[in-house]
Amino acid sequence: MAKSSSSASKKQKLDHLDAFRRGIPFVSCSALAAILNKVEQEGVPELHGRKNIKQAVLEKIAAMAGDCGSLLKQLTAVRIDGGDLHFHILNLPTMLQGLYRQEVSITCTCKTPQAWTAHGREFFMLMKLIPAINFPVLERHWFTLAVLRTELVQKVEAGIGQILRLILEDMFAQQLWNPVHGIVMKSTDALFVFHWTLHVFLQDGSAQKQTFANRQDIGSRVCMLCKNIFNVRREGDDDDEGKISSRHLTLSSCDLASDSALLQSWDRLAAKAGTESKARFAMLQQASGYLELWQLPGANKQGSLGKAVQAGWGPVMQPKFHWTLHLDGCYEKQGFLPACWVLEAARKYGSASSNTIRFDTSLLEEVTAEHLSVMGKEEGFHLRAHLLQPHACTAKLKKSLVQYNVLRQEDECMTSTMTRLKHGAIIKKGDMVLHGNEPGHECPYRCAKVHCCIELHNIALVMLAPATFLQQRWDMNMLKFREEAGDPQIYILAAYDLLCSVVYHKANDGTLTVLPPAYLRPRHA
Repeated sequence: MAKSSSSASKKQKLDHLDAFRRGIPFVSCSALAAILNKVEQEGVPELHGRKNIKQAVLEKIAAMAGDCGSLLKQLTAVRIDGGDLHFHILNLPTMLQGLYRQEVSITCTCKTPQAWTAHGREFFMLMKLIPAINFPVLERHWFTLAVLRTELVQKVEAGIGQILRLILEDMFAQQLWNPVHGIVMKSTDALFVFHWTLHVFLQDGSAQKQTFANRQDIGSRVCMLCKNIFNVRREGDDDDEGKISSRHLTLSSCDLASDSALLQSWDRLAAKAGTESKARFAMLQQASGYLELWQLPGANKQGSLGKAVQAGWGPVMQPKFHWTLHLDGCYEKQGFLPACWVLEAARKYGSASSNTIRFDTSLLEEVTAEHLSVMGKEEGFHLRAHLLQPHACTAKLKKSLVQYNVLRQEDECMTSTMTRLKHGAIIKKGDMVLHGNEPGHECPYRCAKVHCCIELHNIALVMLAPATFLQQRWDMNMLKFREEAGDPQIYILAAYDLLCSVVYHKANDGTLTVLPPAYLRPRHA
């Protein structure tokens, strides 16, 4: 009878929960659970109306105002019809000054001016037109500078190009301050000068074409870095005429242009804009690779394609394949090769909107307030490996760790199924990972399976089950290991020392064919 009564009581509670959920605007199950748990722990805020929520956002933004003005500032773009388009952007100096004034740490280890100086010299600019940005890893480290709908950008002269010019000029060409010379940061007990500069633009092809007004791989000048690569079609050409020329399959066959040569080409084209006929100028633009001339801000390996042709891929090679020749140079210049495929998102257009007078500004306010909230949390910017969604370890796991002298009974231990590595990648329980091997071994890497992720004394550790090395074939960029049957011999390694998770194929006998990423391949291979 008691069991039947308990079941009926639980059913009533579940019915009440479902009725509650159906009576409010839709949110996901996990979001609703998080909201209800938060309310249960902290109670209902005294002010919780829609206007109160918006007022809290505005108060948070207003509190960041400083010597460089308000946190959000208005810029004016020139419309195609000659009128003005006003839009708001994030005032980056004000944000940095406000964060430092509130003693928000940019690093996870210290809150000193030296930490800001060490890690604040450069920043990236990520551009994505429609849809909204799918951020790379460590998305909490990316700040939204501006929010504009495509409908408005299309009404501006030079489109997104003019918008970006105004943003860059506001950030780097101010009369009262210059980030290259330094901006003064003040707090209650410290003062120092903070510097930054532009590092790189990270864009997908569509965004770059519209931002920098060039044709890229669809134009005659398919590569702005090479002066002797052209894609010119003639009437009557067959389908293969548009492919990469077989004479330029190695980097040594390319005549590379310098930065100054590209800027001089732009200047020469600008000088001819008012002297040449419309038809002649269009031909010059096509030859130089530009779509539409607009004023930029004043401050501003061998054989890879040959092997592809030998493998029979020549007839299907598109002009964009040529960029593989420049990857080494990009890595040498920038120090990294970002994983950009997340930018290639499917285009999804929303339905028609109305009453959008403040839509863009309101959205920027909300996003900025979220950024400030994330920055104000204790973890700040993680520059080390750390657990994701950690929780206290089970009694069984702690007993095993104590038994193997990993920790003492009185020590606290956190655990998780996921760890974010120092470079931002995430590994999960069950993943196969690589880490460095001891000197003298045939293979420079060890392969192991993630058994569990733990954290002791603020240090992320990973419990690993090793795989036995069998063979390495660097000519095929392949390693072979065997995952042994039975209870594995677990060992513990600092998550900081893990290199990456890997793609692999497991045969019936436990043999693992592992494909290590290209940057782990020996240089001599």
